[in-house]
Amino acid sequence: MIKNGMIPLNKSDSRKDKKDPIKGDLQIDIPVKITSGVKIDDNTILLTIEWCKRKNGVTPIKSKYSSADFMKKYPTMLIEFYETKILNNKA
Repeated sequence: MIKNGMIPLNKSDSRKDKKDPIKGDLQIDIPVKITSGVKIDDNTILLTIEWCKRKNGVTPIKSKYSSADFMKKYPTMLIEFYETKILNNKA
C-alpha cells in the first residue's frame, strides 16, 4: 500500500520494485573486498567496496566510502588492500 507517495519497505529490504539496486551500507553490510581506491586530495582516498550477500538474498551494489570511514570499522581489510597495492607496484 502506498502512503504519502512512498512505497513502504519492510526491514529485510525486499522491494516491490526490483529495478532500483540497493547500495552497500558500511553500517549494516559486510564487505567482501575493496576493489579500487582513488586519491581525491592529500588527505582523502575514495574506496570502492564490494559487499557480501545479505540474509534476504540481496547483494548490494558496490559503493564508495572514504578510507577514513572504512578504517574505523575494517582497518585490517584496508591495510591488506594497501599492502597489495604497494607489493604489486614495481617501484
